[in-house]
Amino acid sequence: MKNTAETLARIGKQAGLSQQAVEDCLKDAGAARQDRGDQKYAADVLKVNSTPTFFLNGEMIKGETSFEEFDKRSNRC
Repeated sequence: MKNTAETLARIGKQAGLSQQAVEDCLKDAGAARQDRGDQKYAADVLKVNSTPTFFLNGEMIKGETSFEEFDKRSNRC
């Protein structure tokens, strides 16, 4: 959990949250349950097994992807 908390704190700071706001979110048990449920759904149903993973027009895209690649894939017919 320590690495997860550190990672979430870093992401929160990048998103403009204060340290206190990040800590408040981490303490929220309801949010934690929702996160675990979302993770389970992603793993079990969507078969997501890496981060980042994106879905574009129903296609799973794993790993770091450029905006140009997203644009190219979004224009497929």
